[in-house]
Amino acid sequence: MEEALLPEILSKSAKDFSTKKIEISNEETALESYDSLKAYLTQKVAELMDNDFERFLNSLYRIDINERKIKEVLVDKNILSIPEKIADLIIARQIERIKYQRMYKEGKL
Repeated sequence: MEEALLPEILSKSAKDFSTKKIEISNEETALESYDSLKAYLTQKVAELMDNDFERFLNSLYRIDINERKIKEVLVDKNILSIPEKIADLIIARQIERIKYQRMYKEGKL
């Protein structure tokens, strides 16, 4: 993954996941690598799942993550790994969104 995409991924995730109780912001943490982004999103996903599960599901819908992939993750017997796997899905989808937006701006779509 291109490290240059990290701020843009975080910005898009902040828009999709921030609530009054949970805020995601660029200033809150300095993200320098994929691993730090994943750890940060994993924590925020876990918080949102615990505090407002309906909002969590609506956010995943807004991000447009494949429903089948979400269901596969949510039925995992290892409950502690679910937020991490969801973070992976979010990052992958945000990268797709960014690439498509760039292609559209460049007239390649």
